[in-house]
Amino acid sequence: MIDPDTGDADVIGRFVQQAQGRVALRKDDALYISQDARGNALQNIAPEAYHELIAAGALMQKTAKKCKLNSR
Repeated sequence: MIDPDTGDADVIGRFVQQAQGRVALRKDDALYISQDARGNALQNIAPEAYHELIAAGALMQKTAKKCKLNSR
């Protein structure tokens, strides 16, 4: 949920249903998570699932920030 180049909040990567680890990266049927000119995206094919993923990521980021503040 973080762009590794900028550190900004961003959704990047690919998704393969029922795959784990590096196997997901080798499958031809992988979907990009967000819109991408290189291929189909979860955002386009299953917008409701995409929005649930974004909401879950936002909740994780918020919780992580709280944990970090409480540990100081």
